[in-house]
Amino acid sequence: MDTQQIITADKSIPIDDHFKIIAGPGAGKTRFLVNHILNALHHSNRLGRNKKIACITYTNIGVETIVDRLDEGIEIDHSIQEIKQRIVTYVQNTSFVKQY
Repeated sequence: MDTQQIITADKSIPIDDHFKIIAGPGAGKTRFLVNHILNALHHSNRLGRNKKIACITYTNIGVETIVDRLDEGIEIDHSIQEIKQRIVTYVQNTSFVKQY
């Protein structure tokens, strides 16, 4: 069952849940995502020592904005376009993802 919630960019959601954000330009999607990544990096018990998180954006500007805002010494792999498309297609076609 899909559940949808309306949230603000500063709201926290459970860090171990899968999620999808649907919102228009200027709604705070990137700010929410950066806050969520930082929360997961600092509080998740599932990440282990490597602390790796997959974050997919549709534009390089999105990547640059997230990297600038995180300021955590993160590593970016820009060579995964095919994997990115497969993941996006999978997420769009699964019902386990909560929409916020």
